[in-house]
Amino acid sequence: MDNLNCSSSDVVEWTADIEPHYRITILNDALNEALVGGYIGTARMLQKKLGAASLEAKELHDQIEKKYNQIEQKNNQIEKKNVELEKLAMTDGLTGLFNRRAFDYRMREEVARANRSEHDFSLLFMDIDYFKKFNNTYGHQAGDEVLKTLAGVLNKRESDIVCRYGGEEFAIILPNTDIENALKGAYRLNREVAGTVMEFEDEAGDKHNKSINISIGVDGFRKGDSVEAIVKRADDNLYKAKSLGRNCVFGASGVYSFKD
Repeated sequence: MDNLNCSSSDVVEWTADIEPHYRITILNDALNEALVGGYIGTARMLQKKLGAASLEAKELHDQIEKKYNQIEQKNNQIEKKNVELEKLAMTDGLTGLFNRRAFDYRMREEVARANRSEHDFSLLFMDIDYFKKFNNTYGHQAGDEVLKTLAGVLNKRESDIVCRYGGEEFAIILPNTDIENALKGAYRLNREVAGTVMEFEDEAGDKHNKSINISIGVDGFRKGDSVEAIVKRADDNLYKAKSLGRNCVFGASGVYSFKD
């Protein structure tokens, strides 16, 4: 213990550059030996150094914790931003509905689920009748207002996956819905749209109140279907509806319903 008493300053000096937590262990061991040996002066000096090392260790811990919290906060911000960007990537900028990318993604999900679990789902394809003529008459800005109003009419049921497929064409995925109920829902939408007054301004600034009509093609999932197969059938049925005079619903082996 004489050696400890004579070189206590050396103990402090050679531990100065050691990481605080290890320094505390070394100083604590030296302090215990000094107390056992009765070296009061050495013990007091080591106690002071031990206190300083403990304070430094706490400060270091607080700094590390603060840095960790900053990193975690930054990661949360990045994650939130990524979610927002993903949502934007899946959203149609004009109508706020799902876009074509989201439609493709959700269709793959629904087809896989239906093939796996044998749950029904149906698909509606629709577009606005004579929309090109409407745009030529009233202007594209008026057409955009009509598209936004129509999106609000279509997107009322939380369970429906409503998408702007492109231009004036929309698609609605109906999970857990068989073809019969899908046809009823399509006809209800056809009637609701026809009864909705669209308010818009033409290129000259004149205000108009006008209703529009939509044609709808309907088809349901069949066991073993691919995304492409059901999309093609629904799209074909849309064009059959248009060929029957528009403003009607077509699907399910030629079953269709005309306007009242």
